[in-house]
Amino acid sequence: MAWALTRARGRVRSPLEVRVRTTAEEDAGYSRLLVNRVVLTADGVRIGEVDLLDPESGTVIEVDGADHRDAGRQSWDITKEEALRQSGLEVCRVTGRQARELDSLVDRLRAVRARSRSDSPADRRWRLAPLDEDNETWLSEREQDAMWLESIDGA
Repeated sequence: MAWALTRARGRVRSPLEVRVRTTAEEDAGYSRLLVNRVVLTADGVRIGEVDLLDPESGTVIEVDGADHRDAGRQSWDITKEEALRQSGLEVCRVTGRQARELDSLVDRLRAVRARSRSDSPADRRWRLAPLDEDNETWLSEREQDAMWLESIDGA
C-alpha cells in the first residue's frame, strides 16, 4: 500500500499524465511534481493550467493527448506555452506516442530540466494560484500512515 500511496496524486486527468509523471519522477530524476496547477504571472495575471510542474527547476511538462489536435486547442496551447516561457518557465510537450518511447522521453525530460532557469522564489516571474482544495496534504498524511502501518507489520 505504501508503494501506491507514494505515487498517488490528486487532480490527475488522464492515464497518459500518470505515465509521464511517473517516468519523470522515477526515471528522469524529477522530485514530486505538482499536477494540474494554475500558473500566474508574478503580478497575478492567469497564464493557464499546466499538467505537470517542477517548481524547483521551473519546468512545465504538458501532456498532449488526442484532444490537443484540433486547431483551436493547438492555438491556445501555443499561446500558453509562449506566456509560460516569457515568465521564465521551460516547457516540454509530450504526446501519447512520445510517452511510449521511454528512453527517448527520459532523455528529453532530463534535457528540459537541464535548460530550466531554477530561479529562486524571490526572482521568479511566475507564481501558483492558490488551491481551492489541497489533495497533496491529504495524500501525504495517508502515505505517512501507510508507512507507519507497514513498519508495525514488519516488526
